[in-house]
Amino acid sequence: MGSWGATTTDEAKPKYLTTEDQRDCYATDRGWTVAAGGNSRAGADREVLVAIRGLSGATKLAEATISSVNWVDTTYDASEGDTIAVSVNWNEAVTVTVGATIAVTNTGTGGTHTLVAPASTSNRATFVLVMAAGGASGAWAADDVLSIVAQNITGTIVGGDGATASKAISAANASGASTVTVVA
Repeated sequence: MGSWGATTTDEAKPKYLTTEDQRDCYATDRGWTVAAGGNSRAGADREVLVAIRGLSGATKLAEATISSVNWVDTTYDASEGDTIAVSVNWNEAVTVTVGATIAVTNTGTGGTHTLVAPASTSNRATFVLVMAAGGASGAWAADDVLSIVAQNITGTIVGGDGATASKAISAANASGASTVTVVA
């Protein structure tokens, strides 16, 4: 087995990348790519790590799929108020419409929080929710544990080929994000 995937049965990003590096790696029509190292120019071409012609799209990878889910921060502060943020990463660039949502489960005060993503065109969408200070809304408190569960993202998300992208956060993606405990 190779150290990367190029079929609908194996969509693995290059395996030698760290978990953090894999979040920024995605498929294009040229292969597995990352942001060009040392080039901060807006619109710079992405660096090709593994050249596979026509990798993204229906031929090799099929639909764009979620490759990982992660918290943007490691703690959230209930006393000062904070913005809860979750990053969802696909294996190729996607277009997310305004209003796409995911749910975060709160096992402390109970219930769920709905996070909303702005419009974006990237392999990543960041879903956010601004929480009031001091638990004024009664929605969260110190020592609450926030988690992401398997679910389907709402809203319109399409891959670079114009086909609907997968919106399913799997149990593995959700558990890979772990949990975050709210601090006072």
